[in-house]
Amino acid sequence: LDQSNTHEREPHHDVSQRMIQAGIQMGITKVFLRRNAFDILEQLRMDILYHASLLLQTNARTYLAYNQYQYQLYAILLLQCQSRVWCAKRTTHVLRRIHAATVLQSFWRKEVQGNIFLAKIYVILWIQKMWRGRMARDDYWEERIYRTAVRLQSWWRCCADRERFRDSRYG
Repeated sequence: LDQSNTHEREPHHDVSQRMIQAGIQMGITKVFLRRNAFDILEQLRMDILYHASLLLQTNARTYLAYNQYQYQLYAILLLQCQSRVWCAKRTTHVLRRIHAATVLQSFWRKEVQGNIFLAKIYVILWIQKMWRGRMARDDYWEERIYRTAVRLQSWWRCCADRERFRDSRYG
């Protein structure tokens, strides 16, 4: 048992030796440090605080940058929506103007074509009237010539018959 006790005390004793060499002494309720050990622990503490503050600053900057990024995305989305609305309104306005111009052009073409059609009808009717007038005049002159010929023949026969009658009466 004695050997096992000494064996158990040796590692503890070895740790105590190392702590004394590092400048650390432990009392019952307190830990006493030499300047060198205090500086090492203080440096470790400062390193941990530095890394913790660095991590905190990184996360804070990330959070702020993400919020700014989300705000910029929202602003860009609003600008895109407004520009699309503006483009849609402009396109609608242009299409309405084109439609109105098309309606006016269609009406104008209809009026022009209607006037051209009426002018053609007028010309055609005038040509037909002139043709029918000429044909009627030609028929009239033919009929007049025929009647004149009949009258001449009738007069001639009448004259011949009168002569024969006179000859036969006085005879």
